Parts: sequence; C-alpha cells; structure tokens
Amino acid sequence: MFESLSQDALPSGSKIFKDFIINRQSQNYSAIDELFINLKENNYDRDCLIRAITDSHNIIQFDDLQSVNVSKLKNLDTFAVVTGQQAGFLGGPLYTFLKALDTVKISNDLSIRYPDYNFVPIFWIEDNDNDVNEVASSKIFDEHGDPKTYSLYVEANKTVAKCTVRESDNGQIVEVCAMFDSLYPNGNEVSEWIREIYTEGKSWSSAFIEVLNRLCKNTGLLFLSADRLIQTGIFRELLAKELSEPGFTRTLIEKSNHRLIENGHHIQAQASEINLFYHTGEQRHRIEFSDGKFISDDLVFSADEFISLVHESPNLFSPKVLLRPIFQDYAIPTVAYLAGPGEIAYHSQIVDLYSYFGVIKPKLLMRTNLTCIDKKSVRYLSKLDIEPQYFFRKFSLIEHEIADKLLGERHEEIFHDFREHFEKNFKELEKYLLTIDSQLERSITTAQSKIIEQIEQLDKKAHALAKRNNEELLSKYKYLHNFLFPNSNYQEREISALYFYAISEGFINKLNDLKYKIDGSHVFLEL
Repeated sequence: MFESLSQDALPSGSKIFKDFIINRQSQNYSAIDELFINLKENNYDRDCLIRAITDSHNIIQFDDLQSVNVSKLKNLDTFAVVTGQQAGFLGGPLYTFLKALDTVKISNDLSIRYPDYNFVPIFWIEDNDNDVNEVASSKIFDEHGDPKTYSLYVEANKTVAKCTVRESDNGQIVEVCAMFDSLYPNGNEVSEWIREIYTEGKSWSSAFIEVLNRLCKNTGLLFLSADRLIQTGIFRELLAKELSEPGFTRTLIEKSNHRLIENGHHIQAQASEINLFYHTGEQRHRIEFSDGKFISDDLVFSADEFISLVHESPNLFSPKVLLRPIFQDYAIPTVAYLAGPGEIAYHSQIVDLYSYFGVIKPKLLMRTNLTCIDKKSVRYLSKLDIEPQYFFRKFSLIEHEIADKLLGERHEEIFHDFREHFEKNFKELEKYLLTIDSQLERSITTAQSKIIEQIEQLDKKAHALAKRNNEELLSKYKYLHNFLFPNSNYQEREISALYFYAISEGFINKLNDLKYKIDGSHVFLEL
C-alpha cells in the first residue's frame, strides 16, 4: 500500500494551487451551510435548467436514480454539486472521470450531513470550446507500454458542439478497438462500447456523455451541455450586462490579477475588453469594442443593434473562459464546484465578478489527484524498493542517476579529481604561454574547450555503457516511468479512464471505495 502525498511533496504545481491546498479553511465544508438560504431564495430558472439537462441526455435514457435527481431539481431545497470538462474523445483523460465520481461522492456526503436538503451531482460539458485538437485526442498504453495517441478528424474553426464523428474516423476507431481486444482483460467490453458509441454522424458531445454515463452507471450523475443551455436563451441578462459596460469586467479582473501578482502567483488567463464570443453557423468569433461600435471579424454593429441582438438571439453568444463560471453558477443552484488546478487559478481571477453580476459564488473544492499502479508496477517498485513519486520527473534525469549508481562513487571521484587537476595545471600552462605571446589567448581558450568537451564525452560514454550493460534493470525503470509519468506528465492527465477500466477487474469499485480526500493530497491506487 503506497501512502498518499501532500501537494507540497509533488515536484510541480503552481503556487496559487498549492496555496489553495495549504489553506485548510478552503479544504473543508465549513461555511457551506451559509449558502443554502441564499441559493434557496435566488430566482433560478429551474424549468429551463431541467429542459437543458433533458436535451443533453437526448441519446440516452435516464436511469431510475437520474430520473429521481431530475425531479429533485424542481425543489427549492435541492442544490447541485458541479464539475465540468471538455467533451474528450474516449471520455477524455482519467481525471475527467475522477471529477465525475467526486461530484457523486460529495453529493452523497452532503446529503448525510444536511438531511433537510437534497444534493444532485451535475457534470457540465464545456462544448462551446474550439480547442478541438485537445478534445479530439485520447491516449492508451500500447503493447510496449508506451502511451499511444488516437485522434478523431479535426475540422478547423468549429466549436466542439458542432463536431461529429466522420467516416474518416473509422480507421482510428478500428485501430483502438483492436488494441483493446488484443491486449487487455476487459478490453472486449470497452471495444464494444466504442463501436456502439462512436458511430458516423454522432456529435462528440453526445459520444462523450455516453462514455461517462457507462462509467458512472447507477450514480445519478446528470449531464449538462453548455451548448444546450446556451440555446435556451437563459443568459440574456448576463450577456446584456457584459455588453452594456465594455471593459468593466476586464478592469475587475485586472485588479484581482494585480493582487495575485503581488502575492507571487501567475495569471492563468488574460481578460478581454469583451469577454464573450459571437457565433455564426458552426464558428465563433471574438468581439471587440471601438468608437462606440462592436466589431466581430468583418461584422460591425452599433451598441444598440448588438444589445438588441442579445435580447432577440441570445443563443448566438457564449462566454469566454473567465466568464464561464459566472454563467454556469447563474443557471445552476451550485453549492460546491469541484475544480482542478487550472480552474482554481481562473477562480482566483474572477472573485469580484460574482458580486458584479449578482451571482452566488459556490464553495470551491479540489478534485481528486490520483495515480494508478498496475500489478507489474507494484512488483517492480517492491523489487527496486522505490516509491512511485520517484518517477515524477523527466526520464533523462532518472537514467543519469541510475548510471551514476551503477558506475559507483569512484567514477565520480575520478572525473571530479581530474577536472580539478586539469583546471589547475591548465592555468599554469596558460600563464606560461601568454608570456610568450598574448595573441595565443584565443588558441588557448579553444584548446581548453576541446579538452573539456572530450572529457565530457568520455563521461557520457561511460554512462551509456553502464546503461547498456544493465538493460534489464533500465527496462524496469523505463516501464515504471512510462506508466506512472507518461510523456513526463501526471498519468491522470494523459491516459484515458477506459484503459484502466480495461486492465483492472473492479476498477470502478476500487475508485468508489476511495473516500474523497478533501485535503487535495495525491492518491496512489493499486489495481
């Protein structure tokens, strides 16, 4: 059993994120009950929200628990625990699934703590994004233990909501299914899912919902497409407010940015003068404001025309990244939002926007951070007597460290002593040669550089031979690095949850048995 790690013990992570974790007040349920009265009294359009959720589920039938949760949303005593992510191919990377399960766990926990209220888990699908390259790809491990990328066809300038599975995607779908079928214990079930879900003409958003719905079976998790909600026109008031005072939200965000920078934090995203997009057909466009007019690419509108357009056709507008949380919490009675490191950074920039738009700010909680450890990795880690976090860095550093250990301390001493003696003796030689002719200085420097370079090459060759003579040992380290830190990144950010479902019997049960760790520590799960 491997112990969980605090965020401080991990080699990477932004200061703003680590400060959030260290602030234990932020990592508990304190003050969450203070939101209940405000949420209950706020005038949410629950009928509109339910319609959008129902439309988002259009290709799947509500199960019993989902039907119960939809009915509960009509009640003013029902609040939502929300998380969100883009509609990634094959369900996106593992952390997407972890976020989904966390919302369910927190909803259940709050239901026990506060029996007078109902809590419903909702997954917000950010499908108005146009970062289609990221959404279109997914990774699983191949037969060599290397992460392999599979991708859907990307059509430029489309939002994710408008992207569909195409005939040209069949090759990638056949290939990834063959990989699951041939390599993994539960691979046949997964490949069957993929063949059933990724059919020609189906939207990426719908396919994403189907994948997560199968993984989150019988949890009551509800799905809400951002695009479906925008189509209802629910955001007229927010859109008009953003356009009525061009640049004001940017001013508020920049004040927060200034405070963050003073505290040594980085800025996650830059605000625009108008933090909205304008949509035409399947594309979205930035909006600029100049000389009292709104400009969107080649289109120019007077202020009155554009604000009138918002009231007539609000579905033609969507929020940029820094306004998304405001829009989301305007439509959903959100008591808690389950966030990742990037989202926590976004929220730190928009603290003043909630009061400006009159939206209730939910409790912000950290999603689960997790690394899965397969049986082979458990054996290797045990045999090598190494903790998994040892591999959370570039493999080149690990390789060099291994070679140093194989060569022994004597190797380092010899090269260190040689360099010291060489530098001392060369200085004497340099001093002597310069007494002959000062014009020799350039030749002396060149000669010294060449000798040092040759010594470094000998050192590198010694390391290479040490590794070559211990290929079996090095292969274990390489496997562990590939599996635990693929592409020199956290496994949860790289590999599809479907892979872990395919290789581990009872994978979902093991995740469900994990108690949600509100302190944000990094968990290791043995498969």
